[in-house]
Amino acid sequence: PRQGKAYQPAPPAGAQLPATGDSSNAYLPLLGLVSLTAGFSLLGLRRKQD
Repeated sequence: PRQGKAYQPAPPAGAQLPATGDSSNAYLPLLGLVSLTAGFSLLGLRRKQD
């Protein structure tokens, strides 16, 4: 066993958080809006044909 200094863990590198892929979800609200609009238009066409 070593004698002397106690074990010191390495200090954290910085306050930077890891990249979690949040930038890839930028178009998700737009995709939802387009899907909602397409769904309502298909529903309108279906009711018009009946």
